[in-house]
Amino acid sequence: MKMENCKQWESHAEKKALAALLSRMEQGWIPALGKSVLIGHSDDFEGAVLLKDHVLEQFPDAEIAITDIGPIIGAHTSPGTLALFYWGDNR
Repeated sequence: MKMENCKQWESHAEKKALAALLSRMEQGWIPALGKSVLIGHSDDFEGAVLLKDHVLEQFPDAEIAITDIGPIIGAHTSPGTLALFYWGDNR
């Protein structure tokens, strides 16, 4: 997925991270195992909604829920962390 014209993601690093998340999902997501997709965020609900929009654009069958990353994991990552969980075969 090309992210050059995506105005929501400001930095090159954000665009690259988004492209990497979507690429890994494209390679490994198996909808037959489950269409449920979970987006976790650490104090970045807006980023999670943007990620949801991009996932739905590329994978319209995905059933997406957004949730907070808990305080234990959040303390070890940082605010702004986004995580994408799905049924698949890649690790």
